[in-house]
Amino acid sequence: MKIEKLTDDKIRIIVNSSDLENYKLDAKTIFSKAMEHNSFFINLLEKAKNEVGFDSEGCRLLIEAFSTSEEYLVFTITKYSDSRNHSDFTLRAPKAKRKSINYSAPKLFYEFPNFETFCELCEYINKNQDFIPKNLSKKSSLYLYKDRYFLTINSTGISPKIIKDFCTITSEFLSPSNFSACFANKLLEHGRAIIKTNAINSGIKYFVK
Repeated sequence: MKIEKLTDDKIRIIVNSSDLENYKLDAKTIFSKAMEHNSFFINLLEKAKNEVGFDSEGCRLLIEAFSTSEEYLVFTITKYSDSRNHSDFTLRAPKAKRKSINYSAPKLFYEFPNFETFCELCEYINKNQDFIPKNLSKKSSLYLYKDRYFLTINSTGISPKIIKDFCTITSEFLSPSNFSACFANKLLEHGRAIIKTNAINSGIKYFVK
C-alpha cells in the first residue's frame, strides 16, 4: 500500500491484492458495504492521517476508484469542508475501460496533450518505482505528431498482466488507445522522435527535479 498526498485536500492510495486479503476483501466486494461503516476505508483514512497528515474529520469525502486488473486498485480521495460533525462518504465505483484494449499487442500508444503532462507522468513514476517494472520503462519512446505527444511502449516480452497493472497505477496520466496499424506507421514515419529509446527513464533523469 502506498499513500501519496497530492494537495492539502486530495490524496491517492495504491492498494494491491495483498492489502485487500488482509481485510478479507476483493475488488468486487469492497464497495458492497455502507461506506460510513466500512472498516477498510476507515482504516485507510486513519493511515492517511498518520502518514501524510490528511485529516478528514468533519469533512465530506469523494472517493474515486480505478482498476484495470485484479492486482491493484487506485483510490483518489478528496475532502470538502462541511459544518457537520461527521464525515459523509461518496464513492464512485471503479471506472470501466472506455475501449477494449489489447494488452498483448506488441506496441501500445498513449496520448498526451502537452510535454508537461509527460513530465508529470515521469515524476509520478519516479515516486512509485516499486510498483512499475524497470524493463517496461526502458522499452518506451516519445513522439511528437501534429502538436500531440505520444508515448509508445514495446510490450514484446512483457506479460499483459504487467501492462494492465502499469495502466492502473498511471491511470491519472495514461489511457491506452487502440490506434490502427496505419496510424502507427504514420507516427513512426512522420512523427518527430523526441526521446527515441528509454523515454520514461530519460524523462525522470532530465526533467524530474
